[in-house]
Amino acid sequence: LETDPDLIAERLIGAFRDITGYAGDVSEQIAHRWLYARSTDGACPGYLWDSSEGLGLAGDWLAGGRVEGAWESAARLVAAMKDD
Repeated sequence: LETDPDLIAERLIGAFRDITGYAGDVSEQIAHRWLYARSTDGACPGYLWDSSEGLGLAGDWLAGGRVEGAWESAARLVAAMKDD
């Protein structure tokens, strides 16, 4: 809970690069710990991916609202990107 947000962002970007092979520059990054965040009940598609635009969204808000959902959302998005 007390890990520096910039260190977390650096680790996440490194993991993303390892999984996807992407070596491009990161133009912006923001890491924030949502201690008390809760998403509303509703459809949980897991991730959103528009292959024609090369644009994807992942996050806890797409997969149940907990940290585990955020990780699962990202993993599903990466799998969809690889399959595309």
